[in-house]
Amino acid sequence: MSSGRTTLTAYFAVFSGLIFAGLFMFAPRPLWLGFLVVVLFAALWLGLVKEWLRPREPMHHPAPPPPVTPIEREERQITDVALPSAWGDYDFVFSATVRWSPIAARFDESLANPEALAVDSILERAREITESRPPGRAPLDRHELSSASARMVSDAQGSIQARA
Repeated sequence: MSSGRTTLTAYFAVFSGLIFAGLFMFAPRPLWLGFLVVVLFAALWLGLVKEWLRPREPMHHPAPPPPVTPIEREERQITDVALPSAWGDYDFVFSATVRWSPIAARFDESLANPEALAVDSILERAREITESRPPGRAPLDRHELSSASARMVSDAQGSIQARA
């Protein structure tokens, strides 16, 4: 914006000077006209010099975003875990990759095994689904199990978050 103001001031000074020079050369020359020309040129020149010498504001660059702290996630494979079905004689076989991360404010590794808590949390979610389902609809149940275990959810004590 200040660059546009400087350019406009320069154009104004040049055109005013040309107009007054034309008047001075071709119009009758009373003494006051010459004095007026000198005063106007001096005022315009001072305006330009003042604009050129004015300290410029540094460009404001947005602060860089704070660094993202990586979330520590660990994982464990569980395979062939039998989960109950609606039929007492049949079980579902469940396998998954369990991923978890501790909830920093509530977790103390000296008091708990985070891997066991994560696996137990996932198996509990899976058991809630499979125990009411008949084994004949296993492909449909597989999708429901995938959806239910896909979100990072806190365990019952609020120590860790787990998904599978």
